[in-house]
Amino acid sequence: MDDATSPPDLDTGFANSEPAGEGASERDTRPSPDAAEDVDAQEATADRQVEASTDSEAHGDGDVAADATADAGSDAGADARNDVEVGTGPRCLATDGGFDFCNAGEHCCANTDRVAACAASCDAPSGFYPVDCPGASGAGGCGSQICCGTLVFDGGAIPNCSASQLTSACSDSCGDNFPGTLASCGGSYTIRLCTAAADCAGDPNGDTYCCNFGNPPSVINWCVASTVALVANSCL
Repeated sequence: MDDATSPPDLDTGFANSEPAGEGASERDTRPSPDAAEDVDAQEATADRQVEASTDSEAHGDGDVAADATADAGSDAGADARNDVEVGTGPRCLATDGGFDFCNAGEHCCANTDRVAACAASCDAPSGFYPVDCPGASGAGGCGSQICCGTLVFDGGAIPNCSASQLTSACSDSCGDNFPGTLASCGGSYTIRLCTAAADCAGDPNGDTYCCNFGNPPSVINWCVASTVALVANSCL
């Protein structure tokens, strides 16, 4: 009788009435303190890696930008130098009988033997003088200015006088004084160089003929009067 009417064990009944699956699930998903610390550490490490990668990329971009700027500056400098300097100076007699152009800031240094070269300065003691224009018009000419020079005769016989010096440069005016009649092959004369008859037009001294002289013919022409043009090799 006692066995049949005794109440059930409440503790045992409560414990057994909880489904085994739910209890196990709660226990499995509840993180331990150690696991939480591990997750925090992993997230911190990942954040540092992202920041380091971003910094590295930014630094790399800066290097690329700096390199690009340097390259652009170098190229622009080279292009500017080429545009300004190369081939923009005076026309100069070349070894093949033609003409080349010196660079900006250079002279065409020539002697009376028709040897010429481009240089920053000419060696006058050796007979090289700056011949920086052939006339007003044409390649290497002075444009609206006058190509004015000095011609020094030191012997020979008319009309084949020998010269010891020739210079020329662009100028706003030129007091050319080449004589109307050559009495001798000596003296220093201011001459107006020309590459066309138009370069001599309106010359105040009446030197309106553009001629060359000598044997072999001179590589330059200058303005002379009609009386001198009669003994010239040719006139333009």
